[in-house]
Amino acid sequence: MPTDISANLDRYEADDLRQFSFVNTLSVPSTVAFVVKHTDGTTLAPVAVQSGVTVTISGASNVGLFYALRQLPSSVGMYTAEWYAYGSGTAQQSLFTVTRFTFEIYRTEAHSFYTYGNRAEVVRRARILFSRSDLTERDMRPYMEAADGWINGKLGMVMTVPFSPIPNLVREISNAGALYYMYSTRYAIEREEAPPGIVDQWDRYDEYLDAVAAGSATIEVQSGTLVRRDEEVSMFTGAVEGGAAPTFGMRDWEKQKVDDAVTDAEDDLD
Repeated sequence: MPTDISANLDRYEADDLRQFSFVNTLSVPSTVAFVVKHTDGTTLAPVAVQSGVTVTISGASNVGLFYALRQLPSSVGMYTAEWYAYGSGTAQQSLFTVTRFTFEIYRTEAHSFYTYGNRAEVVRRARILFSRSDLTERDMRPYMEAADGWINGKLGMVMTVPFSPIPNLVREISNAGALYYMYSTRYAIEREEAPPGIVDQWDRYDEYLDAVAAGSATIEVQSGTLVRRDEEVSMFTGAVEGGAAPTFGMRDWEKQKVDDAVTDAEDDLD
């Protein structure tokens, strides 16, 4: 059955104050404790503004409704919270209920990292495309970096990467690649396949990268300069096949003769 994986995990803004609830009406515990575990599994102490965490009974003491106010962590990551419920009386001194759940902390703020793409534009498109208004730059970072890595991998042999300045086309390819990678990673199982528009756009860009790598296309920056790696001359080639003499021979440079077959071939290319 299709399931939105993001809907099964509570996400909270960093440093926010949240109320967590615990219900046990079958056998009302006498003591309840609420603990938050850090990303490494250790117990996370409350922040300085909150000296301690007190579990309070909501309503009558025999109802079994408890809540705790907790100042949330500042660091982005996955955290585990635990409710411990203890019995009362000699026969119920031992722990009889443990309830655990996981939540995610995110930060809705500018997040600095290097990428070819436009971070704000990618987040805006992603929120519209995935119907997720809580997506942030941190959420999109791994997918934008993956798209940049794909671009560099394709063009690194024929151009100097990373690009500086960033060509407009490369920026847009990075934007499209980030959306494609995120959809394929997080939503492909739920919705089976990415929207045709995303797939078609990314396929066209990928074909263009292959063309640039093959030498049949190029990348242009805003100044109008064509970006291409300067290749060192490693050897002198001979004449065109069937030519009478090599383009360069052993004679002094002023006596060198360029084979007619070479000049004819260049004229044909022009």
